[in-house]
Amino acid sequence: MVIATFAVAVVLGLVHVFGGRVASMMADTHHRWLSVGAGITVAFLFLYLLPELEQFHRHLRDHPVAGEVDEVIYIAAVVGVTLYYGLEHLAYRVRRRHREETERDDAFGHDWVFWLHMGWYAVYNVIIGTLLLHGEQATIRGLLLYAVAMAVHFLTIDTTMRRHHEHVYRQTGRWVLAAAVLAGWALGAAVPVGVELVALAVGFLSGGLLINAVKDELPSSGRAKFLPFVGGVLFFSALAVVI
Repeated sequence: MVIATFAVAVVLGLVHVFGGRVASMMADTHHRWLSVGAGITVAFLFLYLLPELEQFHRHLRDHPVAGEVDEVIYIAAVVGVTLYYGLEHLAYRVRRRHREETERDDAFGHDWVFWLHMGWYAVYNVIIGTLLLHGEQATIRGLLLYAVAMAVHFLTIDTTMRRHHEHVYRQTGRWVLAAAVLAGWALGAAVPVGVELVALAVGFLSGGLLINAVKDELPSSGRAKFLPFVGGVLFFSALAVVI
């Protein structure tokens, strides 16, 4: 399983490295594929991640050593939602001010908003890489489902980062995020991680995925595609049943 999880970490890193090429190939059907990705993410959340989160919640509630912090799992999910939304809101505000001051809508350079984004997503990817070795991901079924959902999620992250910081993300950011996944895997392989920390990490990831599915992977109402969204839900649901 260690080799299998490392292989998945490498594949997820490559998604960041080549995400721009994938997006360019799907340019004509961009909004349709975002809707498919949203469906996959929603199905992953409700069929896989939230049931796992509830298992962790019961474990922490039933064990006196950790019982006092069982609700922290859900607080971690709220923190994930808040941080993700806050950084995106900040990026849009700074971009709008930049456009008003320069009368251009060019991509940002090496500015502080970019590094805030990079810091958030790097920590986020470290957590995703670490979780490859823990929880449901310790099984072949769980690892495959996790890999599919995270690959789709990473493509959406790439779209977001290119939208806000196109040039600097292509030159630097994508490599940092790819390395962060591998660093997370190495951390999970080298350092014992207790069930409490895994539970908090799953909660944090759930919050990030939730706001991402609502805000980024579902296009605005005029461009959203319902049938592709349903297709994404059905695809991941079928995958979860078959494997």
